[in-house]
Amino acid sequence: MTQPRAVSTLSLALPYGYALLLPLFPLLIELADVLPRGVAVVGEWFASALAVVVIVLCALGIFGSVGAPGWRELIRMPVLWGLFGLIATGIVAAAAGLSWHAGVFEIVCEIGDALGFCVLWIALRDERVRRVFLSLFFTSGIVACAFAIALTLTRHPPAAFAYEHGRAAGTFLQPNEFAGYLLFLIPIGVAQFASTPWLKRLGIAAAAIGTVAIAMSASRAAILGLLLALPILARRFGKRTLLVYCIGAVIALGLGLTVLRNVAHDPSENASRIAVWRGAARMAERFALTGVGPLAFNIAYPAYKMPDAQIDEVHAHDLPLNVLIENGVLGLAALTFCIVACVRSARAGAKGILPQDRERGLLFAALTTSFVASAIQNSVDLVTTFVFLMWWPMMGLMLGMTRDS
Repeated sequence: MTQPRAVSTLSLALPYGYALLLPLFPLLIELADVLPRGVAVVGEWFASALAVVVIVLCALGIFGSVGAPGWRELIRMPVLWGLFGLIATGIVAAAAGLSWHAGVFEIVCEIGDALGFCVLWIALRDERVRRVFLSLFFTSGIVACAFAIALTLTRHPPAAFAYEHGRAAGTFLQPNEFAGYLLFLIPIGVAQFASTPWLKRLGIAAAAIGTVAIAMSASRAAILGLLLALPILARRFGKRTLLVYCIGAVIALGLGLTVLRNVAHDPSENASRIAVWRGAARMAERFALTGVGPLAFNIAYPAYKMPDAQIDEVHAHDLPLNVLIENGVLGLAALTFCIVACVRSARAGAKGILPQDRERGLLFAALTTSFVASAIQNSVDLVTTFVFLMWWPMMGLMLGMTRDS
């Protein structure tokens, strides 16, 4: 395999900046004005400053990537056109919806997703660039986990600790969002066993502290998703490793369903998803055509909730159902197209990895594991960290590193 042409130094601002600042990006949600009181770790001024930094990184990444090889191939990719479809349906839903403010926020985020996917797809084909990217990703991940664990152990800030029921969240503001991020950090860290010695040590450290952090997040959907998806990665280490993992996973699932079932959770919440889904189904019937608008679920929900359900739900606890409610049938169609296109592109890309290339093979298996685990989590929840921050950049990494030279 021939080495790809070196990428522009300027274009690396976006992938490197993304990897380093990723744990701070969830703070941008403060600009959408949808957070409950007491959740924010910093003020809106910080989110505004961070938004400026993100815009600069995107501008540098696109400017530096102009003229890079692969743009013609990129623009024809069904994955990218699916993302454009999501943006278009978001614009329609925002125009007809209940909150133009929140709608604009989501549309801007999706445009950032498109730019991030394009630049990472182009840049991370280069092995050296990819290794630096992963080093920064693990470094920021270790810091983010340590920060979240420290906040939880010190019960600070008190309002956020109480709102999160003592579960770890850190800069991700909500435990399930934090866990959604860890579904990528942990498998990708484990996959570094076949990488350079430095990256191997860094990846193992990130996976280790990430495992502690996801346990402290007490996100049952994320933990279940990870346990069910990890065999995809474990089998790449051999049949014995897979067997040992499966035995451990069965034991962990047994403990989770019995002794640890209600850790950091109110037992009365166990049936709450059903009540939310029933209310969300009523909303879907009423707003199926254009939706209530991006990030506007919480505005319409009180009028359609079931009598036994809470009022302060911010989403439908199911990604496809939430997209149907907020972006209408066209949005759901675009989401379905995106998922199918991503799966097909990933399967085609896997064929480009030679059996002897264990480093890329393990990384590809880790990313597959992460996407499957996220799919399981998002079937009973809605993790905007995955939708806005992890899906598209990580898909850019996954498809970019499997490109034929």
